[in-house]
Amino acid sequence: LQKVSNRNAALSGAEISVYEADSAFNITNTTPVFSGTTSSSKLQIEGLSAGHYVIKETEAPFKYALPNGNILAYLTVKAAQNADDYEVEFTNLTDRSYVRDNTLYAVNRPISVVIHKVDKDTGDAIPGAGFMMYTNSSATIAANSDWNGDAVFEGLAPDSTYVYWENVTPKGYYSNVDSRGEPVKHTFSTDAYGNIYDENHRQITTLNATTGYPEITVENEKTVFTIKKTDANTGAPLANATFAIYSTNNTL
Repeated sequence: LQKVSNRNAALSGAEISVYEADSAFNITNTTPVFSGTTSSSKLQIEGLSAGHYVIKETEAPFKYALPNGNILAYLTVKAAQNADDYEVEFTNLTDRSYVRDNTLYAVNRPISVVIHKVDKDTGDAIPGAGFMMYTNSSATIAANSDWNGDAVFEGLAPDSTYVYWENVTPKGYYSNVDSRGEPVKHTFSTDAYGNIYDENHRQITTLNATTGYPEITVENEKTVFTIKKTDANTGAPLANATFAIYSTNNTL
């Protein structure tokens, strides 16, 4: 068995256990017949008799998500005609995992979140927004929204609460600040399985279209102001006045 990331990087430190099971892959003995930890991403599973097994990952490499139910795959070991030979079959693989030459390449995805920046009125993606976040156990990390409006944060700590805020506001939009001009901060939390929960402890089920990571949407309003043209003496509104707005460098 070899543990790799979704970018095919070798992952060490995954704790693996193999359990006996029936033909429907229900575990029949809660004591594992094999346990080990990946070193240099690899773990050789030995000593199994013919039969059915469930392979579980009980501890993931740090900042990577465990599979649902901790199950990496089902394994069937079959005796071949030659008593010294055997055949193995892996089924029920986790997302993106694959088998090659009797090796299960078990893929772990990093615990991640996408901050999706959109226009409040149109829902259109907004590039160029900057976000920062931190948790008590890590330094502040930053990301900017791309042309899809996505600021991607990968490799978050499990079972942690993160504080995030917008530190760079796209041109033409109001900043997300409070009455004192301070950035409005929000929180979310993670678990060991890569799930993300909002400030009200509800699981975020929206997945980003590009990455497949849980997605938090942040809206911005366009900056708007009104010029009212009136008669200086009577205050009556005046129609058909034309205005031009220039920036400080005299650009229209």
